[in-house]
Amino acid sequence: MGHLKTDIALGVAVFILDFAAWRILGSRFERTRLLVRFASFVTLTAVLLGANLNPFEPAPPGPRFVYFFSRFVELLWWFHLAIVASSTLASRALPRAWIREQLIRDIIRAVIFVGAGVAAIAHVLELPVRGLLATSGAVAVVLGLAVQSTLSDVFSGVVLNATEPFEIGDWVFIGEIEGEVIESNWRATTLMNPHGNTVVIPNSVAAKANIVNQSRPARVHGLSLLLEIAPDEHAGRIVEALTHSAIGATCILASPEPRVKALRATPHSIQYELVAFVDDRSTKSHARNVLLDLAQRHLEAAGIRLRPLVGEASRVNDTDSTMRLLRRVEMLDTLGDGQLMELAKSLEVRDFQAGQVVLSCDGECMELHQALQIVAKGVTSVTATRDGREVEVRRMSPGDSIGQSGILVGTKIDGTIRALTAVTMLLLSKETLTPVLQEHPEIARRMCGLLARQMAVDESIFGSPPAMPRPSGDFTDWLLERLQLLHDFIIRDR
Repeated sequence: MGHLKTDIALGVAVFILDFAAWRILGSRFERTRLLVRFASFVTLTAVLLGANLNPFEPAPPGPRFVYFFSRFVELLWWFHLAIVASSTLASRALPRAWIREQLIRDIIRAVIFVGAGVAAIAHVLELPVRGLLATSGAVAVVLGLAVQSTLSDVFSGVVLNATEPFEIGDWVFIGEIEGEVIESNWRATTLMNPHGNTVVIPNSVAAKANIVNQSRPARVHGLSLLLEIAPDEHAGRIVEALTHSAIGATCILASPEPRVKALRATPHSIQYELVAFVDDRSTKSHARNVLLDLAQRHLEAAGIRLRPLVGEASRVNDTDSTMRLLRRVEMLDTLGDGQLMELAKSLEVRDFQAGQVVLSCDGECMELHQALQIVAKGVTSVTATRDGREVEVRRMSPGDSIGQSGILVGTKIDGTIRALTAVTMLLLSKETLTPVLQEHPEIARRMCGLLARQMAVDESIFGSPPAMPRPSGDFTDWLLERLQLLHDFIIRDR
């Protein structure tokens, strides 16, 4: 009898030590905790067998105190078996996708513990299980009717976990609700919306809603831009301009290809949709802003204006378009309207097909490098040689320009400009600008000040020109001296 008491006490001690080890080790040592739990279960089983106790049979008769604790230790064995089984399944035996879902783990644990409880009642306590199950069934029916909506959420959660339309960390639309999935449990799915607020969606609602997972496929995230344009504009030119705007944005993926389509027509406008793709969801807002800016510029370059909210869209004539292009060049913004008009009359128009070289640092006449190149239509790519290979450093769309340093101080562009689409370039030569600078020396000074800042940008793109020494004094004054040498005049009263 004393030996039995010792075994019973040892069994209780093993269970207590197992519980203490599980709490002390923590979740960082998951593998060690599982091994300790399995070892303690084997030890508890050995203790029971050594005390002639069989969990599948009632405890042998004896003194009341010993009989009570014998049954208690057998119940602990069943409880420990359920713990070991649920822990093993939750961390090792189940598929990894199931392990990540709290709802699946909770259901499996519930089934295991209910089964262990029924087995313990039948084998240890010797209670009639059939009557218990019948009574439990009736109670379950009553409870099911009382918590019908909750059960709907639970079973919908099972469906969602089985079909896996999303996982933790995915960015999804559930109906009209957008957000990142941060939790999915037995009752609801929790999203973090774009404003940083948590949104709890019952699983029954999520299962019935349209679910759009923006995280699949990986690294491809779509965005759209809606534009309304006057109905009398030619659809082909609109599609071409919007396609070029997507080509001109470096943040837009080349594959899948951007696409343009007409959505609907009204008596006052036709709505067009530009669909493009980025590789990072966090850049979608920035990419949409870039697309809107480029779309406006390409449409204006094609003589197409967006439909205003009130009134009719005004036509874009060639003179207004050219003046706007010149105004976009920061250096030329120092000139008045009359001076810009004179420059506009002397612009040389150059057309290129897709793939043609617009300007190259090799084999080009110096007159082209000493001219301002402005994109009027289309998209060009600017590349430079870095570490022995050609790298794209910039894309230019209507209104973008290059060559400010060349037309003012004669710096050669150390790069290549290539047409990505059919391109129209406007060329402002040095000879056209020289009379304006000679007549207005103060404009030359302002241009050199602006150029000093612009050349810092150019050098970050192309690097410092090899033939261009760096001044020891004021950089703006040094640029002004080179300007006078190139344009062959002297600024007096400096």
